[in-house]
Amino acid sequence: MSTQETQTRSTGGVKRVRLVLAAREHHYADVHTYHFSADEPLPYNAGQYVHVALELADPDAKRVRELSFSSAPHEEHVSFTIDGRSRSPFQLHMLAMQPGDSLQLFKSKMHMLWPVIEECVVFIAGGVGVTPFRSMALDKEHSRVRMRMELIHAAGSEHLFADVLQPLMDEYIATDRAGLAGEVTACIERNPDARYYIAGSPGFVEGMMQQLEAGGISPKKIETDEFKGYVEEWQE
Repeated sequence: MSTQETQTRSTGGVKRVRLVLAAREHHYADVHTYHFSADEPLPYNAGQYVHVALELADPDAKRVRELSFSSAPHEEHVSFTIDGRSRSPFQLHMLAMQPGDSLQLFKSKMHMLWPVIEECVVFIAGGVGVTPFRSMALDKEHSRVRMRMELIHAAGSEHLFADVLQPLMDEYIATDRAGLAGEVTACIERNPDARYYIAGSPGFVEGMMQQLEAGGISPKKIETDEFKGYVEEWQE
């Protein structure tokens, strides 16, 4: 789906849809991307998240999680990228899934919307929080929208999707916790009128929002996506 279409499509979205696992891609440590095929067409927006339901053996285990799409709407597969370090029942089930296994999606929503008109957007990601920015950047490239994009990606070790995102960005910055604040300060100085998108753990999002607002960025120009339950690599 193009960035223009994103502006008009309802975000109530996906009813229950069955997805079948086609392949699992290992990135590093416990981070994997799961590529699924849908039984029926699945319209969704870049930057969107959806509720994912699994059939778990433990009736008391949390069987539903909110996951952001790491795939872009025009790609062949529907993909989600997960850090399985916590070894929760949900994550262990995902790690055990084999091609042909299935799950269900329902109740899609938006955290982050593409702007109607914007000269520059800045993505600030912590760890696997970069997931929706892969979707959004590929959607922008596919739609041939003219818009400057910058990404600051803070991670403790590997920088997820660097091979995909670096060529798509007008400015790509891979940093760590020690360098993050300085990179964000410099970004504010060169992009005071940009729209900012933040994605990562709740603590990461809160910290970045405080720095942006302290630097003069209006809250109206900030979009966020909190990865609830996710702990940044450098906080272990």
